[in-house]
Amino acid sequence: MKIEKRSERPPILVTRRPPNLTSNQATRRLVTGNNHTTHTMSHSLHICFGTMTGNAETLATEAHDRAESQAFTSNLLNLVEVKAIDLTSMAEALFIVSTWGDGEPPDDAVDFWYDLETAKLDLSGLAYAVFGLGDKDYPEFNGFARLLDERLVALGAKRLIARAEADLDFGDTFAAWSEQIFSSPRSSPRICDHKSLTT
Repeated sequence: MKIEKRSERPPILVTRRPPNLTSNQATRRLVTGNNHTTHTMSHSLHICFGTMTGNAETLATEAHDRAESQAFTSNLLNLVEVKAIDLTSMAEALFIVSTWGDGEPPDDAVDFWYDLETAKLDLSGLAYAVFGLGDKDYPEFNGFARLLDERLVALGAKRLIARAEADLDFGDTFAAWSEQIFSSPRSSPRICDHKSLTT
């Protein structure tokens, strides 16, 4: 099993509120199998991360800062603080997670995943996106990100954009994924498919 140095920083919960918003809200097209429906971003995001080395936390913090710069209310959460039931009160969420060992969640996401895996919830009110960090040298590349994405769909949640799967050199993949999330509003919603974006 690959041994990595764990991040020593404690769980983070950051809530920052933007100035008064205008009606200029970004529209996104949810991925629902073969059907596409329009979703208007509410300018309130929960950005959740699960990490072993700290990379997922770093990227989640970058996403949080960009959200704040674009007048979103951004809540940055370590998954160690999140229970499956909490997702029922979220409208939009980003999940930035690493994979550990044989496709397993990182330590700070283990309890959350066990809870979500066994929960019977209606997440039809949740729109989300997943970014996975992995290593292609391992057979279960981005295994946890894939499991999380599939489980959220099974519980009724809708994808904002396709899942992204990054290898060790994750910078360009994250930049592309982030741009899809935070790009300027268009006159017509983008259409994206359910296939993952990988490096």
